[in-house]
Order: sequence, then C-alpha cells, then structure tokens
Amino acid sequence: TVKGPQRLQNQDAYLVEKRDGYVFFAIADGVGGLANGDKASSLAISTVKTELQQDNFDLENIIKKAHESIRQEAERNQQAMATTIVLCRIEQDTGEVTIAHVGDSRAYLMNVGCWRTKDHSPVQDLMDLGILTEEDAFGHPELHRMTQALGIKDTISIDCSTTTMQQGTILLCSDGLHNYLRDKEIQEIATKNPLEKAIDLLMKKARKNGSTDDITIIVIRLQ
Repeated sequence: TVKGPQRLQNQDAYLVEKRDGYVFFAIADGVGGLANGDKASSLAISTVKTELQQDNFDLENIIKKAHESIRQEAERNQQAMATTIVLCRIEQDTGEVTIAHVGDSRAYLMNVGCWRTKDHSPVQDLMDLGILTEEDAFGHPELHRMTQALGIKDTISIDCSTTTMQQGTILLCSDGLHNYLRDKEIQEIATKNPLEKAIDLLMKKARKNGSTDDITIIVIRLQ
C-alpha cells in the first residue's frame, strides 16, 4: 500500500490473516470527499479482524458488521464517513474462493480467463445496460462516483460469489490501480511476473498513467 503523492493520509487499509484452515484478505478504501475516510477504512478492517477472531467467517455478515460500526461511529461524531471493501476467503484444503464486496475496490480471479467483481458505480450500471463499452468506461469522468459504500445509507447491498481455484492468481486492489490500468494490463502483469515484481510493476505503471490516489494491491498465487 502506498499513499498518493498529494494525499495527507493513506485512506486505504488492508488485512491478511489465517484462521482455522482459511486465509482471508481484505482491502478498504475510504471514500474521498468525506471527512475521516482513513478512519472509515481502518474501522472496516479492524471490524473484519475482530469478527474473524470470534470465528465469524461469513463474509456478508462480516461486511454488515463493518457497515454498522461505521454508521455508529459517524453518528457519534455527527460527521459522514464511508469506505469501500473487498473481502476474499480461501479454504486451503479445497481451493474454494469466496469474494464479497461493496463499492469499487476490486477482486480479480485469473486462471484460464479473467473474472472480476463489478463496481457499484453509475459507470458500471451504464456498462451493464450496454450504453458504455469497457473502453468507453476507462477514464470516464464519473469513474470515481459510487452507488454503494459502507456507511453511506442505512442498508447496503453486498455482492458475493464463490468458485473453486486450484491454480491461478487472485488480485485485490483499490481504485488507485484499476482506474489507471485496463483489466488486460493488470492480468498480464499479475500473472507473468513473480509476486513482488508484479506489485512493483503495477504500482509504477499506475503512477506513470497519472494515478495520484492511494494504491493498495494484494496478489495471491495458487499453485
């Protein structure tokens, strides 16, 4: 994770943790334009950690708990705060991979092809309607707007998917990366390089392409 060069604080937070035969990964990105984005993302991740320590491995339930924690904190401070979250659970024995997310922090599953989460955003809605192509969406002026985030509304809608992967690469990232690299670029760099080199190349390419945002990347290699 790296702070954006023009940012006062890094508003991204992340988690990597093993629990009872599972490995968990998470990234949260505080919503820009609201106060306490860094606190919102940190609170989301600390809630995830607490729930895992209490043997709650239900990703949707964990995200709901994080949302409630942020709403309560915002009410106490009388100040809006919000964050995205993407959460990954891998069962080590079976290779079962579950991804849950709210907002525009993404997960990519790359083996034969490349699957990724869909952003909760107006731009993604236009893509789903066939009004925008993937190429039209890249660099769109409304790219940073979201329709879902933890802490914004009373209720949230969580997307959750499960598959099995014995081999391949999983990548989680905040929008400081994926808003500046196309999916094919991310896939090529992440799958064709050693892990540390892949992360370094992705960071450098995003900065070269104009990213001044905080960037957080987790790359997982299954083999």
